[in-house]
Amino acid sequence: MEAVQAAAPVLRGKKHKPGDGFSANNLFPGEEESEIETEQISAVDYGYGEEEEREDYVEESNEQQDILVEDDLNNNRLEYKSGVQEWPDGSFYRGEFSFDLKLGYGEFAWDNGERYIGQFYKDHRHGKGVYFWPNGSRFTGSFYLNRKEGYGTMKFMDGKQFQGLYKADERFGPGIETYPDNRQDVGLWHRNHIIKLCTEVPEHFTLFDFPELNIYFDVVSKEQYISEESISIWDLNEEKDPFFYRFKHLILNDDNYTLPANMYIYSVDADNLPLTQSFLKEFDFQYFKKRKHHSSEKPWCITNITPILVKMQKNIYKYRHCQSDIDWDINAIIKGNRYGFGAKGPKELIAEELIEKSAEGDYKRVHEILKDNLAHPDIADMSGYTALSAAALNYQEDIINLLLDCGADVNKCNDEGLSTLSMCVIHYFPAEGFQPNIAERNIFLKELEDVLEEMSKSSLPLSRSEISQLSEASSIASSPVSVEELSLSVEKTEFVPDVGIKSSEETDNGEKSSGTICGVYNYKMKISPETMHQGAVVLSQHMLETHSYPDTGDSVHQEGTLIRMAASLTEQKRRMSIIKLLVRRGADPNISNIPMHVLFFAVKSADAEGVRILLEAGARTDIRLPTKLAGVAPLHIAAALPGVEGILITELLLHAAADPDVRAEDENDIFRLDKIATKYDIGESVSSMKMNNETGPPKGYYRECTIIPEEGGRTPLHIACEREDNFMNTGKVIHLLLDHNANPNVLWSGHSPLSLAVAGGNEQAVAELLAGGAEPNLPLSQSIASALCAVVNPAYEQSGTIAAKMAQIDSLLAAGADMLLPITLIDEGRTAVGTVVDYAYFKYYQDKRVLHTPLHSLSPIERDTYAFRRKMLDFLSDRLRECVSEKEKQWDEEEFRKIKIASAGVRRKSINTSLGPLPEIDSSKSLFFKYCYQCGRSVGVTLSPCQHCFEIFTCSKSCKVKAWNERHKRECLQTESTSSSEEVPPVREVRQRKASIKTKVSVQYLKTKDTKAKKQAAARHKKEEMEKWKHDRRRRTLVQASSRADLPYTGNYSFI
Repeated sequence: MEAVQAAAPVLRGKKHKPGDGFSANNLFPGEEESEIETEQISAVDYGYGEEEEREDYVEESNEQQDILVEDDLNNNRLEYKSGVQEWPDGSFYRGEFSFDLKLGYGEFAWDNGERYIGQFYKDHRHGKGVYFWPNGSRFTGSFYLNRKEGYGTMKFMDGKQFQGLYKADERFGPGIETYPDNRQDVGLWHRNHIIKLCTEVPEHFTLFDFPELNIYFDVVSKEQYISEESISIWDLNEEKDPFFYRFKHLILNDDNYTLPANMYIYSVDADNLPLTQSFLKEFDFQYFKKRKHHSSEKPWCITNITPILVKMQKNIYKYRHCQSDIDWDINAIIKGNRYGFGAKGPKELIAEELIEKSAEGDYKRVHEILKDNLAHPDIADMSGYTALSAAALNYQEDIINLLLDCGADVNKCNDEGLSTLSMCVIHYFPAEGFQPNIAERNIFLKELEDVLEEMSKSSLPLSRSEISQLSEASSIASSPVSVEELSLSVEKTEFVPDVGIKSSEETDNGEKSSGTICGVYNYKMKISPETMHQGAVVLSQHMLETHSYPDTGDSVHQEGTLIRMAASLTEQKRRMSIIKLLVRRGADPNISNIPMHVLFFAVKSADAEGVRILLEAGARTDIRLPTKLAGVAPLHIAAALPGVEGILITELLLHAAADPDVRAEDENDIFRLDKIATKYDIGESVSSMKMNNETGPPKGYYRECTIIPEEGGRTPLHIACEREDNFMNTGKVIHLLLDHNANPNVLWSGHSPLSLAVAGGNEQAVAELLAGGAEPNLPLSQSIASALCAVVNPAYEQSGTIAAKMAQIDSLLAAGADMLLPITLIDEGRTAVGTVVDYAYFKYYQDKRVLHTPLHSLSPIERDTYAFRRKMLDFLSDRLRECVSEKEKQWDEEEFRKIKIASAGVRRKSINTSLGPLPEIDSSKSLFFKYCYQCGRSVGVTLSPCQHCFEIFTCSKSCKVKAWNERHKRECLQTESTSSSEEVPPVREVRQRKASIKTKVSVQYLKTKDTKAKKQAAARHKKEEMEKWKHDRRRRTLVQASSRADLPYTGNYSFI
């Protein structure tokens, strides 16, 4: 009763404004904490004392009649009046009122002997106060909506004391429990147990022991923060909620749809009513109005992503300005610093023992601790290393099941963001076992970059052929070695392992003995790797069945090779059994993304069984690596894996609804073969080919592609087509992707999947893409142009033989590729439109060394390159001529000849007007395509028509002679085998005019009577005969050796 008597005068005589700071010292002035009554108070004594205090309080209130005024959140004027409210069961309230509600300072006593003295707000214990129990225990601290919440001190009748953070009447946050002997249990609390210690368990798991995984860390992007904006009552996120509807806004955000108006006034039990958003906002304002948020305050970083610990960290952040109510450093506990506190209490010691015994596999002791509820099953040390993690990393399956059965969280993470499943996966899939793949080229091509950097320091320029050889060597060096190649290399190697069997004549000390037991070394036996592996498998199976596991550490390394192999296999099998157990007990493979999601470990290790287990457990397939690693997804890596495992993993991921068109974050990257050419300025060097703004083939000659490709990062199809390790497996991966509706008409670095397959020389991939709907005429970037152009691009010419390249062109043409598709050529401001033949000449003319160096001065490799290109140009010109002929046959032959002759007549009209006008041609008719009938070029050349038929054009005398001898002699209308009756009338008319002109000239010459003129005419005639004889002689020489040009030397390609 002394405490009540001391508190009453304070309530009667206070003059300060309600809402000011309230603490135990305000309620009990002049009293020491040790003098506070802790004895059991009987109901009779308590009722008698309260009656006296109530009378005194009423008298004092009537005398003073003080009215205090204040505004609430809604700017309503609150007038405080003092009064007393009683209930029939003996409970009463004595204190301040407003709006007929308990509001302000007051005292409430129940009939069971419990009482509260402190702040009220709208009939709720809300603010600072003290709560007394009849047994002498009391709580001094903060209350929120009738519950202990915030920092406070709980004193028990047995002398114990707890100071810490509360939430909803339970311990939830940092706290210290002090015993009469000054021992202290320090840590983060959940209810009556510590769930996180401030000490560290020896040999705990940490990522610092795996520095090879540092490349996958992306700490900045994965950090989460707590701020005032992040603390919301309802989480209404339309993007994250697949079942988001408008009515959720009405139900969760509108008070009228949650509660009837002013229901809390007449409700009998307001504790069970749902709390609206405006209601909570009002009570928060009342509670925290003296502790406003500062704009300069930085948000708090979330140190542990486990959901319950995230809630705890938000609770700590919410009451961060209320730490002055506690007389010890709260931040020290949050940071895991136990220095300065008392000796460890019993709960701390048992918690540490639980972690240690779980690692040791002491089932009996762990069961005793959990059965008697002496420690929380989710106890963790200061780094977040839990008892479950300790048991899992030490292969204690019984302990794992026991902990989980007792309520341990299988998905709890440590402070590094690792779950127990993640720790086991990191152990099972070491980084040394990651398969090299082309999807992560920035990892395994570092050696190639160093080579290129060293070569760039050389002063000697490299030719395009040398660059092609370098790219071919780099692809071979970077491609992973297949299992078959490894097995062949092993078979060729003599393997004499240390099987752990010593000779009978030598002891451990190196001394000779007279034993009769002989080992394999006595007989000079050679054991193959296959035999060793089979023996290790058998021995490992025996270890698992008999539970005779070898000790880890130096003892295993001192054993023989066979025992070490068996021990390694046994350990791997035990680790996989733990992973399966955790998955079976509900482990979430998506909870942790540090250093990356666990699915990446299985995919990168090419473990199809591990991928299947994780996918069946619900592993997501839309995850990515950090942006610095190109942001690739699991499907990207699976499509790049060599061997059969890549096919199986790709199929598993696609069946798990992986996006077949997922894009990597490498849209600014350059294709490997293009990168090598660009590094030495060969791919973009100036071409010596002339361009005169040619317009290219007319629209009637080609079919325009209607598909507008999207440019972006690599898709799994791009990566699969970029592979060069196993074309058969690559084709199967591409077939799987296309079966799951992968889009083959998208671009990356200017390339489509088809152009990448062409550049790599993968004929099977080309066939699969064309069968799967790839558009062969898809417009690519300016430097690549089309799939046909990729075949002849010098940067990719080392990816196949000339026969393979020709076969690729034929397959593309059969699939609908158009040889007459316009190709834009740009070089130093000059622009022209041509065909794939012009593109080939344009690219070949960029290689100045092969172009301008005499053939005898080229190296053997460069001569082969030159011969390769000559054959390719001949092949392209033949295909172009066939395509043009096939196209022109579809039109009216007579009308088309008129167009050609009219076009040729326009050029001759200014030279010879005596031929008379040619037939009129409709100008609305589309023009025909002019190109060299021999080499196929239409850009950078001057085309001259055939003087006999006017139907073909040639660019030079060399092409004219070769075309005449090879094919046009049989086609031309002026050949002797052609009947004059079959001639076209306009052509026959022109020839008759020529004959009549010659006849007139000869008659005029014969009628000359002047003798001197006759002599001059005879001399001219003799000179003309001599010139004609010389001309015929040169012509016969050209016919005999038509492969030689009579032009000055302009480069090797002048022979073509």
